[in-house]
Amino acid sequence: MKILAIYCGRNNGFSEALAKTALVGAAEQGAKVEAVNLMDLNIKPCINCGTCMRILSDDTFYGKCPFDDDDVKWLDEQILSSDGLIFVAPMFEKAVPANYKLMCDRMGPSHDVTFQKFAYDRRMARGEDPRIDSRWFISRPASFIGHGGSEWSQLSYPSMASPAISCGLTIVDRLQFDWNSDLLFREEDIIRVRKSGGHVAKMVAVKNTEERQYIGPKGHCPVCHNDVMVLAMEGTDVCCSVCGIHGTLEVEGGRIKITFPEDELPKSHILESGRTIHLGDMQNNDRVKNQHTPREWNARKKELCGGIVTARPQRDKK
Repeated sequence: MKILAIYCGRNNGFSEALAKTALVGAAEQGAKVEAVNLMDLNIKPCINCGTCMRILSDDTFYGKCPFDDDDVKWLDEQILSSDGLIFVAPMFEKAVPANYKLMCDRMGPSHDVTFQKFAYDRRMARGEDPRIDSRWFISRPASFIGHGGSEWSQLSYPSMASPAISCGLTIVDRLQFDWNSDLLFREEDIIRVRKSGGHVAKMVAVKNTEERQYIGPKGHCPVCHNDVMVLAMEGTDVCCSVCGIHGTLEVEGGRIKITFPEDELPKSHILESGRTIHLGDMQNNDRVKNQHTPREWNARKKELCGGIVTARPQRDKK
């Protein structure tokens, strides 16, 4: 059993200390442990070229991501060779730093396990090389640990949790530590971090994802345990900002209460059922987009841009 911690922060900083503290807890459960600092990696920003989606949807296309030469493939192998994951990040301006967000963006459609499984099954049914590593279809338990120098952490968990959606992870814990100046000396919090890593290791043995126990704060969302909700401008509808399910807000006895209907829960983006719904929505969206030819799209863009030139800094040519 291997537990991998992916963290983002300065060498010998708080994120490293928290990530490795959690790994100590995993090692106490008999796990082999490994840590990766995203700041050591070269991860280029996604440019939304659509190549990864075409790889999965077009069996005649054998192209590759234009940034195939950076460290994403190396990071993929670290994830695929692990049994459980721990993510740790500081909060920069209420959300994760750019390095962490770069990873999340590059783990978008290209890593979506439901998109990959759709392409894998279709190709295998025809006796073809699926060109997809089946290890992606293993649901790994994961913990998300955020920390910050003040209480500006409202977007901590929503900005950290997207790998759970694309990689089909089972969220078994989440932690957020505010006012972290003395965090490493707050023994109760350190014990809790170590427990989080140990819990990830324990949950590896529970192969049925529905039986894996979540030990973090309850949260308003019953599926992903998120507290950050999108409120409708009219009415009482709310939507979970992480997994996308809808509920109804009401106030009982001076307390906010959010109720999510049972038939809404399977639509959660962190579940296979919800990602399958999303796959159908994406396919329908492509059909709408393809109603116009590339020439028509280019002509429309030119018309809308009105001849306005984009400003760019002058650079010396080498």
